[in-house]
Amino acid sequence: MSCIINYKNNKLLYIIMMMKVRYGPKYNRYLDIELNVTSFNLESKELFVESIYKAEERWISRTKHISTNKFMQENAFMWIKIPVRYSYTLPEILGYGFKIHHATEDYIMTIKSANGNIRSLNIPSYDTHYIRIECIVLNENNEILMVQELYDTKNQWKLVTGTLDAGEYIVDGAKREIKEETGVITSFGSLLGIGNRLRTRFGKDELLIGCIMYKNTNFPYELKIQESELKSCKWVDNKTALEIGNDMTKYWVSLYNTEISRKSNYVVTGDIRGIPHKMHLYPR
Repeated sequence: MSCIINYKNNKLLYIIMMMKVRYGPKYNRYLDIELNVTSFNLESKELFVESIYKAEERWISRTKHISTNKFMQENAFMWIKIPVRYSYTLPEILGYGFKIHHATEDYIMTIKSANGNIRSLNIPSYDTHYIRIECIVLNENNEILMVQELYDTKNQWKLVTGTLDAGEYIVDGAKREIKEETGVITSFGSLLGIGNRLRTRFGKDELLIGCIMYKNTNFPYELKIQESELKSCKWVDNKTALEIGNDMTKYWVSLYNTEISRKSNYVVTGDIRGIPHKMHLYPR
């Protein structure tokens, strides 16, 4: 005789079932397991640590069952995701041998390897780079759009630049930054170059992506600065851009001015401080 439980008619059982679906263990092809801290026994510190121990035992047993490859078994990772409201569990998790991998405003992610060496495989760090777009914006007169930042005490003129948002494509980010800062609607022209700067904000590296953008003539517009970020903006000719622009602007405009930049992709290497250390040319 079989018995079918209607979970939706039993609110408590339905909630329990959905919690297991949402917070149950997740596995990947590397034999890793990801657990939410809410899947453990939180009644006391002792029971909490004991439930971590049991979960780890089940995970190690599972890895041995799935793969006979010793390297994969020893280099698998156990991840515990801690929602911010459960951050009080962090001391016990760290005390058990986990390390903090990264944190957001919503959760803390911790990690522990089967062999105790967190760097036994190339687990990437979290948020190692900012992605910054540098835009040469051209109008129908081939003039370049230049801006002055509000917080720049030197009152330098520069290209429209900005940081890419999470989950945003380069083209969309470039269009957004230009419209937000100046009111100009643009279309994407081409990639101009890629560079990097080391140890910028919060000690993170910065990936720079130069883009050529064109003012969209199908949309009427007037220059309207984003007062929270800019002092001023204006269109200038190419020669003036090189004269009044900061070092980075002069570099990108000079690169744009070379005919070869329209035929190939430039990849800038080295720590850019004004002018890059060196430049490599890769054919398309």
